[in-house]
Amino acid sequence: MLKGFFGYYNKKRRLFKRQNRTYDKGQTIFIGDSITDMCNLDKYYGGLPLKVYNRGISGDVTQGVIDRLDVSLYALAPSVVVILIGINDVNNDGRDKNYILANYEIILDEIKKNLPKSKVIIQSIYPVNDDVHNIAKNTGVIISVNEGLKVLADKYGYVYADIFGELEDGNNRLLSAYATDGLHLNERGYEVVSKKLKGRLYKVINE
Repeated sequence: MLKGFFGYYNKKRRLFKRQNRTYDKGQTIFIGDSITDMCNLDKYYGGLPLKVYNRGISGDVTQGVIDRLDVSLYALAPSVVVILIGINDVNNDGRDKNYILANYEIILDEIKKNLPKSKVIIQSIYPVNDDVHNIAKNTGVIISVNEGLKVLADKYGYVYADIFGELEDGNNRLLSAYATDGLHLNERGYEVVSKKLKGRLYKVINE
């Protein structure tokens, strides 16, 4: 776990709780780690029929999402949930595929139970680039987890979005033109992702 993570995690949970007092229910919530936390959702998804709320926490892991589903999701009963989580399990905590997918299944079970009417989009974990971020040894784990996420999406009747394939350079590495480093996206990267996700979002919103 990253140094200082728990302080930031708890700060963000308190912020979410305050926001829940004034935010509208039935909107779209993005939940995840730094890649979500750092994304200007209004810029990239502001034209959607529903408002978009950001429930990303930099450094978060699958267990962290499990522990905050109440304040991050349930309080606002979103119509749509977009999930991106797992890279910090792989990179910072060294978790294997089975651990990550087991936690993911808990997340999906809890959403299905507590938000049965919510539509869910599960994003693949994004690729990384070892030229500037020394985690290429985990690419195999990322690909394997993504294969499992697709299976889970089918199992729960949710939508799987293969963002990995949109961002990789042909060798399963994050294309440098889309990144600020070997992990985080720049504006161009977010534009690529939003172009892919917007189509999925419009479809599930209008179903």
